[in-house]
Amino acid sequence: MRFFNTAGPVNCVKHYCLDPLSRFDLEEILSLIRQEKYFVLHAPRQTGKTSCMLALMKYLNDTGEYLSLYTNIESAQVAREDVTSGIRSVMSSIGIYARDFLGNQFVLDNDNEILQKRGAYNALEEVLSQWSSHEQLPIVLIIDEIDALIGDTLISLLRQLRSGYSRRPATFLHL
Repeated sequence: MRFFNTAGPVNCVKHYCLDPLSRFDLEEILSLIRQEKYFVLHAPRQTGKTSCMLALMKYLNDTGEYLSLYTNIESAQVAREDVTSGIRSVMSSIGIYARDFLGNQFVLDNDNEILQKRGAYNALEEVLSQWSSHEQLPIVLIIDEIDALIGDTLISLLRQLRSGYSRRPATFLHL
């Protein structure tokens, strides 16, 4: 029996819902992805952003053109200005979601060693670079709750994503 869900992402089999992919301009999003452009999906709380991002991940993976991963990095918020703890949490979240959604252990198997070797200011960039190099398809990473981060942890994450930009998509995230 279907019901209205207000407690998180919708599952259109279990919940009353609009098709999440119809809630935004899918062609515009696909155009941005093909152009390898970073973009932000911004909307008020509880309007379906997470449901849309999860549906986009599934859609992209179903095309066979990309390896797409949704991840929620909200847990890194508690690190605040502790960059090492924050980046460790971000990499762990990416690894857990990759394992659970894609059956891919690469990040979980390598994140601690890379963090020790490269340090917090380069570890995320390096783990994403190595993961991208090991995959045949370009990786589209969909990050939810990035706005939960603050201060140096947020700056470090954004700088590491930007630093890998020129190496896309062969040795860094496609998007």
